[in-house]
Amino acid sequence: MAAQPVIDILKESDLDEAVAMLVRAFDSRFEKDARIELQRSLGPNPDARITFVARLDGKIVGTVQCMMDYVHTDTYCLFWVGADPDYQGVGVGRALMAHAENHIARDLLKGKPGTVIITDYTRIRNPESGYYTSQGYVPGPLTHNGAPVMVKILNGEA
Repeated sequence: MAAQPVIDILKESDLDEAVAMLVRAFDSRFEKDARIELQRSLGPNPDARITFVARLDGKIVGTVQCMMDYVHTDTYCLFWVGADPDYQGVGVGRALMAHAENHIARDLLKGKPGTVIITDYTRIRNPESGYYTSQGYVPGPLTHNGAPVMVKILNGEA
């Protein structure tokens, strides 16, 4: 990627643009859910939910949302990992993933060991996808629809 994206916290004024980008990245069926889920991260919330956006030339080109798992406070989930189709394959998603992981490791776990999980829906469309494994995630059990739950340990070894 020629230019590195600028990664920032989603603001209320970014919501429409971020949702429109996710619709382009995924499908219009997800518009309502994306709006609800992203909006939940805009104010105080009990699950440490935060959404980051990636910008290139001032335009939102990617998102990732982090959220604390309700069962264990040392486990975090990633959602809405998406890049604008015009910017896929150039490192936007990887930059967002690294930013989210660093936020979790440093700000939420405060250097203590913890776990990040994400459901790998890319493997439903492309069973050979190595997107998350190339970033240090290992496959766990499959969900009801066949997508593996990917797991990564932060700040320590498993």
